Amino acid sequence: MGDPHYRTFDNKYYSFMGNCSYILAKNCIADQTHPLFEVSVKNERSAKSLLTAVGQITIKVFDQVIEIVRNEISMVRVNYEVWSLPITLKRPQGQLNLVQSGLSVILWTDFGLTVQYDWEEYVKITVPSSFMGKVCGMCGNFDGQKDNDLIKQGGFKAESIEDMGKSWIVPDQKDLQFKNCHSVIEPHVFFDMCKFDYCRGGEMKDYICDMLQVYTDACQRAGVEVHDWRRIAHCRYLRSGDKCIRKEECGCQFNGRYVQPGEAFWGDDQCTQRLICNVGGQLKKEETNCPLGQGCTVVSGIRDCYPVHYGTCLVSGDPHYLTFDGEAFDFQGTCVYELAGVCTKKAGLEPFDVIVQNDGRNKQKGSSTKLLEVKVYGNTIVISEDRPGVVMVNGELNNLPVNLNSNKVQIYRSGFFAVIETDFRLKVSYDWNSAVTVTVPNTYQGDMCGLCGNFNGNVTDDMLLKNGQVAKTVEELGQSWCVAEIPGCVNGCTGPCPNCDLTQKIQYETNAYCGLLNDPSGPFRDCIAGINPSTFYQGCLYDVCLHQGKGSMQCKTLSAYTAACQAKGLTVYPWRTATLCNAQCPPNSHYEVCDKGCGTTCQSMTTAGTCKGPCQEGCACNRGFLLSGDQCVPVEQCGCQYKGRYYKAGKTFYPDGLCAEECVCSGTGVSCKTFSCGPSEKCDVKNGVRSCQAIGKGACSISGDPHYNTFDNQTYNFMGTCTYVAAEGCHLDGTHLTPFSVVVENEKWYDMSDDPKVSVAKLVAVTVYGTTIILRRNQIGLVMVNGVMMNVPLNLNDEQIVVKQIGNNYVISTDFGLRVTYDLVYHVTVTVPGNYRDKTCGLCGNFNGNKDDEFQLPDGKMTKDVTTFGASWKVGVPGVVCEDGCVGDSCPQCPASEMKEIDSDCSIITNPKGPFAVCHGVIDPASYYRDCVYDVCVAGSKGHTQMLCHSINAYVIDCQDIAMACPANSHYEDCALPCQTPCPGLTSINCADTCAEGCACNSGYLFNGTGCVQQDECSCYHDGKTLKIGETVVTVDCESKYTCLKSGVVVAEHMSCNIDETCGVQNGVRRCYPKQCTVGTNGVFSTFNGRTGEVTTGGPYDLVLMCDDSQTDDWFRVGMDVQACGKSGQMTAVGIYAFFDGASIMVNSKFETLQLMRPLKKVNRHLKGNL
Repeated sequence: MGDPHYRTFDNKYYSFMGNCSYILAKNCIADQTHPLFEVSVKNERSAKSLLTAVGQITIKVFDQVIEIVRNEISMVRVNYEVWSLPITLKRPQGQLNLVQSGLSVILWTDFGLTVQYDWEEYVKITVPSSFMGKVCGMCGNFDGQKDNDLIKQGGFKAESIEDMGKSWIVPDQKDLQFKNCHSVIEPHVFFDMCKFDYCRGGEMKDYICDMLQVYTDACQRAGVEVHDWRRIAHCRYLRSGDKCIRKEECGCQFNGRYVQPGEAFWGDDQCTQRLICNVGGQLKKEETNCPLGQGCTVVSGIRDCYPVHYGTCLVSGDPHYLTFDGEAFDFQGTCVYELAGVCTKKAGLEPFDVIVQNDGRNKQKGSSTKLLEVKVYGNTIVISEDRPGVVMVNGELNNLPVNLNSNKVQIYRSGFFAVIETDFRLKVSYDWNSAVTVTVPNTYQGDMCGLCGNFNGNVTDDMLLKNGQVAKTVEELGQSWCVAEIPGCVNGCTGPCPNCDLTQKIQYETNAYCGLLNDPSGPFRDCIAGINPSTFYQGCLYDVCLHQGKGSMQCKTLSAYTAACQAKGLTVYPWRTATLCNAQCPPNSHYEVCDKGCGTTCQSMTTAGTCKGPCQEGCACNRGFLLSGDQCVPVEQCGCQYKGRYYKAGKTFYPDGLCAEECVCSGTGVSCKTFSCGPSEKCDVKNGVRSCQAIGKGACSISGDPHYNTFDNQTYNFMGTCTYVAAEGCHLDGTHLTPFSVVVENEKWYDMSDDPKVSVAKLVAVTVYGTTIILRRNQIGLVMVNGVMMNVPLNLNDEQIVVKQIGNNYVISTDFGLRVTYDLVYHVTVTVPGNYRDKTCGLCGNFNGNKDDEFQLPDGKMTKDVTTFGASWKVGVPGVVCEDGCVGDSCPQCPASEMKEIDSDCSIITNPKGPFAVCHGVIDPASYYRDCVYDVCVAGSKGHTQMLCHSINAYVIDCQDIAMACPANSHYEDCALPCQTPCPGLTSINCADTCAEGCACNSGYLFNGTGCVQQDECSCYHDGKTLKIGETVVTVDCESKYTCLKSGVVVAEHMSCNIDETCGVQNGVRRCYPKQCTVGTNGVFSTFNGRTGEVTTGGPYDLVLMCDDSQTDDWFRVGMDVQACGKSGQMTAVGIYAFFDGASIMVNSKFETLQLMRPLKKVNRHLKGNL
């Protein structure tokens, strides 16, 4: 057992890391008194690491095949049928028995062979002494000499343990991992094994518990009493076998096997006798046959009636449809359509529906599948392009794999695809991009409908409308099967469908585009004969031509053809390159053209992975990492399995659907407690996640000079030019609310006057989840995250924090409902969810519903003076000179002579028949009108028009959260969807999907998150970040860098800093920088190696000098003069000295420079710090 350790029949110990299927022991010299037998083990890898586990034991004896599969507790497979224990089989050659003993199954024969397996990782084989010298395999030859146990098949001595293991591989068994061990009672052997496994597995406590269980079994078999060790070792308690029942509830006996009540099975190998066990031990026998279209065969080790053949419908590219019966057509619809469903009520057919939603709303050309919905067994399963790696089941997000309805529905990942598979052999897959396949058994032949056709074997009648009539055009067909419309969707091309000329087609027939599909010596050479590439080839040409060679459209078809080939078990050779359809794999993973996907998930640590079907291309986790949901993480960061669902580490969830129980997944497992939602909350599902959702919200607006409108609708003016807390979470102890802080830095508004009396927002900083996000005035398209400059849009920690642009506003939003907007000029809003009532403080007030107590100081006391209130929430910033605004008569006043004109201009806000009348019922325009009059007046003639527009826009933003001024290559719409034409990959970060007044891209332009650009100017979107074309970003540890190519592909490269460099951030850019020695505020210094210290006494100091005085040519010395400055007494460098051979230069804090032509005497001072 373990990782994995062996003890042979002759007591030789060794470890072997094989990952195949092996013969453990068999009779190599059979005769009349020594029957033939063979015991083999199938080993499965629990992850792409060195850790393995026994997946299956197979015993062949008396012409019987006995299979014992990992985790199939109390069950075994006899001749490819699942049987319950106990079992007695009497054969002409002899008798064998199988029983459950404690946590193990034991097989024994009448000639003395015994095999024990604990359904997990411990295997023990015993043979009688009469077999000495007659056996062979991984367990040795049993001749009493352990020195000759490493023997290969054929009797040759193995050169190594690996050489021996390779010789005992069971034919036709591959891609599996093995874990096997024999133990003895001596504790040091178990101790050594445990240490070995623990070191390999890190935090994997299961290995400790498993080893202790084995040692317990060995002791108990030897008659030694063992006390309760699981409680002390914090190991889970296990149920021994199946449940205990009353005698009258027992099942049946059949040919020496025990059958559980209610179990049905075949009584022969032709599927003609169906037996059902009734309670009380009565077997009911029915003479039957497999239904029409099904045959009796063995699939995945189970004998049953299975469909003879299947029909497959394929959707790919832009999009192209290939029906069950082989009809090919192109349909450019962008609505929601019935792809495939059951349109009859024939008995025995399980109904289901497959629905697709296409994107490309309002596009002039093309569309593709962006969402797949499958309805089956009362479940609604949604797989969306916007949620790669996860699925939505009945409205809630789930990590893969998922089992529903007692395994009647299984959802798992295979390569790039999510796969939905049912017990009646329906199989639906979607690659979270554009390719969809629907496979149905022939039992549904003639009973299907939808865009995939009726599956009746007749290719000429697939274009049927819902009413049974033949469609005249594909647009008519699509409209007939349209089941829902979304804003802006169309059933076909908006105008003549585009095409391309012969010259373009010749270019796109090369291997740089679609030619690979037909290349007889190319990567699809082994598939061309099995699947005609003609339909795929034509679809590829159409897509590439439609988009004029841009956007790597050929990749969609090449990927779809790869999947079709691999689904039939045909070999596809590597075809992706750095410049052609480069696979975008997440961190800690890599691309594989043929990935089995077995056992690479965190769930496989305790449950052996299952390989479903042939391999698929996809992203596989690197060695030492496991798939946790949609991310590859180290073993110690794996999450938890709880009530059939997998949760990531650190996840808080509410499994009862009522939020009456709150559970947290941690490194030690799942811990739950009684829970209830707080005030202003309700238990609900939002964005696929169930939690306590806030009821209502509070909004604070900061605009203009600036004018404040608090959460409780109190308005006031405060013209401070410092940095202030606008809003933060307060009094949060004892709640489950997330702490946050929103800080606004103001500055004098020089754009409006040469001698401004008013201020405006310069910077907005949001701190939440340990991350600080900063938006700066006029810093278009950029945001600073923890000191590093990044492009907008941005998605951090799986949408914990999202930064995006909506209209003219930059928006910072969190998963708990905090939302901060800034137009980078004039206007800031802070919106908090309703459950923060009476839990906020700062300039935006306390959000308690009472606007009369807003001026609350940080100590809880009240003030009536606005200036005192504002100044109390000031955040000190070293070195910044600012003031807390004007008081009384010093504040600017508006001349009465200008009031009439200004009043007329600003009255558009309050005009009951004006363009904003619809907003009056949402937000009272009175305060916005007053602010407009004041701001326009103060701005004077220089800024009259500009300020008027800002003031009006502030009201529009607060009413609809969007501005009306449109950037280049876009136009205004009263119901705009910025992401109706997104750049490829943008939706993976975040994209507004609701209709609102705003800007839409002009024809021929795509939205890149901040503006409208041509397709070849789109950015790259990787791991939640936006990279401009040609931009390179470096990871936090400077060990990897990612570069955005013009093709939209992000290329990853390993990197490392040189010995004279350090990984750091300067001016918002992270990269390797030369190591520096620095001295900063208050005498704090940092050495070249990054260690810090502090100068506490004034005077001259050496910073760096050549210590070898014999070197005269390159000799130098740098010193500084430190003095205590001002009332604060802070130690500050006031002068710097650079000494060279023959010259010296001095620079002081008064901007004076002095050059001397001779060196000065050495300075002898010592720095104080942690050096």
